Amino acid sequence: MDRYRALAGIHVLVVDDNEDGRELIKHVLLHDDATVTTAESGAEALELLKFTVPDVLVSDIAMPGETGYWLVQEIRKLPASYGGKLPALAVTAFGAVFSRERALEAGFNDYLPKPLDPWELCRCVARLAGRAP
Repeated sequence: MDRYRALAGIHVLVVDDNEDGRELIKHVLLHDDATVTTAESGAEALELLKFTVPDVLVSDIAMPGETGYWLVQEIRKLPASYGGKLPALAVTAFGAVFSRERALEAGFNDYLPKPLDPWELCRCVARLAGRAP
C-alpha cells in the first residue's frame, strides 16, 4: 500500500472531546488524502450521521457524557443506510482501563491505543474502508 494518498476518496468521521487529539488525527488522515469530518462529542457525531454516512468512524472511548462505547452502540442501532454498519475504530489513551476486548464487544471493529502511530492509524482506516494493505 502506498503510504501517501492511500486514503484518497475515503471519508472519515473523527470523534474526540480533546481538541488537540482530534486535530492530530485529522491532520494525519488529511496528509494521507482522506476527507475528514470532526465532532467533539458522541451526540454531535450522531447529528452528523443524519446528513452523511462516512466510510469509517474513528472515535475516542473516554469522553465526558456519552463515551465512545455509547456512540458505537447507538450507531449499531441504526439501519445500515444510516450508518448502522459503519466500520469503527476505537482509540484511547487509557489502554489499561479500556481494553481491546471491551471495545470490540461494544461494537467497534478495531482498537488502537494512544499515542497513535500515524502509519498504523492510516493502515487501520484503510483496512476498515476495504482497502487492505
